[in-house]
Amino acid sequence: MNRTDLVIPAIAGILTALLGVLVVNVESAPLLSGDSPAQRVSHWTMETPPTPFSVSAQNLLLADCETVLANPDALPLRYLEDDVRAGIPATCRAIAENILHSTPASGYGWLIVALAAIQEGDEATLNAAIRMSRATAPAEGWIAEDRLMLAEQHFAALEPETLATYEDDIRLLVQTARVDRVAALYAQNPQARDRIGAIVESLPPRAQQRFVGALERAWTGP
Repeated sequence: MNRTDLVIPAIAGILTALLGVLVVNVESAPLLSGDSPAQRVSHWTMETPPTPFSVSAQNLLLADCETVLANPDALPLRYLEDDVRAGIPATCRAIAENILHSTPASGYGWLIVALAAIQEGDEATLNAAIRMSRATAPAEGWIAEDRLMLAEQHFAALEPETLATYEDDIRLLVQTARVDRVAALYAQNPQARDRIGAIVESLPPRAQQRFVGALERAWTGP
């Protein structure tokens, strides 16, 4: 064995170790920038974090953004500087768009784009992003659930094509264990009852029975 036979594996090992350190840093550093979603996202307004390599790490960033965007009047956000607070939608939209650049099929990424867009008054992007979220994640119940809540909250802004997405999400959720969320929406929002009821009535009897059971639970409570 000559010297080269020893050196090349050693160099390869060092490079592998360095790459591993880089990956760990990119994956974890953004999540170490604060103790809560509000703290982390406010830090990201000053420095947009790099896009993680793994989908699981990407989703952690998106989850922080969703928590903050979905609750803009939450107590932790009230104590942020006005310029920081105002920069959150654009920051989270940039994070989501960066993730979509590397993972175009991230239905969660598209959902965050939609959430950020409506806070920026961008109804066109809200609609397009909701549709893309559904197109890339048609069977992900946890994404469909949040997508439905967003669509319901801004129902008046939905375009006809987006209404079809809204209806598809209801059909999906009613036929899964997440039916309780649709039933709760029906019980709590009188304006939604006619449209939800019409969709449920178009489903097979078993799905209708599932919804009725969930609705009884929603009316009576735990």
